[in-house]
Amino acid sequence: MAPPYEFTPLTTSLAVLIALGLGASHFWRWQSGHTNGALHSPSGVRLFTTADLQRVADERPQTLLLLSVVGKVYNVTAGRGYYAAGEGYEGFAEGRDASRAFVDTSLFEKEGLDDLANLTLGECKGVEHWMNFYADHEKYTFAGLHIGNFYDSSGEPTSARLDFEQCAKNANEVVEVLKGYSAKAELSGQGKCTWQHQDPKFVECTPPLVPLKFEVPDRGLHCTCVDGHSIKASIAATAKRPAGSLEPRPYDGCTIEQSRCMLPSLKKKNAEASSTQ
Repeated sequence: MAPPYEFTPLTTSLAVLIALGLGASHFWRWQSGHTNGALHSPSGVRLFTTADLQRVADERPQTLLLLSVVGKVYNVTAGRGYYAAGEGYEGFAEGRDASRAFVDTSLFEKEGLDDLANLTLGECKGVEHWMNFYADHEKYTFAGLHIGNFYDSSGEPTSARLDFEQCAKNANEVVEVLKGYSAKAELSGQGKCTWQHQDPKFVECTPPLVPLKFEVPDRGLHCTCVDGHSIKASIAATAKRPAGSLEPRPYDGCTIEQSRCMLPSLKKKNAEASSTQ
């Protein structure tokens, strides 16, 4: 006798479709406001309270995953392998705006993760990167705004949101300064740093240019030969707050006046490593 219910390819497919349908229906109710007490801005954008986000995060099983970054809420259910309970980035979908944790994930256990008031320009640039990541993602969708530190109960940006936008704008202005110096150095033919990887190790530039660490978005950390004092002055004139990681810096043990920087010896490194074992 056949069992009372047998899973066949057809019934399994139906079960999957039903499960997906329940999840999609649940999100549609949140997105369109077909839940009790749903709030909307005058322009019709769905507004989420912290209680709304917490309620979604506490559901078991989690049929919907919402993430708030600088006040904008995204449906990241498609990233369940990253954001669901027990996964590596679950802290971003725990029912709060954890924007500051995009700078340092070790902060998850702390309060005030929606406070971006004292970030450096480099940190603002980092948070902006993740804002754009979610806004442009092909699978994560915009769900609404979070009423909190960045948007008020009418869906209008707060002073905290406007302050962050100014920080991000200033960060991009500094990035343009860095790109300008980097491009100029490359065009001159003297912008490439020369490395010696055997002892004695060093990195050098043609005097009076000096090797500095540049951290320009889309290029990552790299070495460029520039006039150290000139670029420092240009950034100081552009930056309205500390530049942080966007500030070009000399290699360890060097100054912005040294065209050749001696790097730690391989033998010394190996000896230090052996002494700690």
